Amino acid sequence: MSLKKFWGPVLAILLLATIAGGGGSLLGASAAAPPTLASAATYAVIASSTITNTGPTVLTGDLGLGPGTAVTGFPLGTVLGTPHIADAAAAQAQIDVGIAYDNAAAQTPFTDLTGADLGGLTLSPGVYHFSSSVGITGTLT
Repeated sequence: MSLKKFWGPVLAILLLATIAGGGGSLLGASAAAPPTLASAATYAVIASSTITNTGPTVLTGDLGLGPGTAVTGFPLGTVLGTPHIADAAAAQAQIDVGIAYDNAAAQTPFTDLTGADLGGLTLSPGVYHFSSSVGITGTLT
């Protein structure tokens, strides 16, 4: 899956919250307290302007976009949750992600994955940094 024009910082937040439960790791990261995602916790992907899917992706969770409305590549991809496109739920999730981002941004990034393809990686709990968009062309654990 390639998420073009995707909020790199938001992906970092979602990775931090999603992987906080632990597991094996390919990449180490500094110990960090996961931010509270509030209403954004149910989202597999949330973006602000565009979501572009290019393969048979399966998203386990909600898909959120706002204020933008451009979503392409679905139904090629499957959303095992609720799509929220420019609605009140997406707007609230954007606010909650902003609060979580501020929390994570105050922590020091340990691993800079800017420009990396996250497909095939297993990330350990911690803070990761992306200064631009990121690709996922395989399974990300």
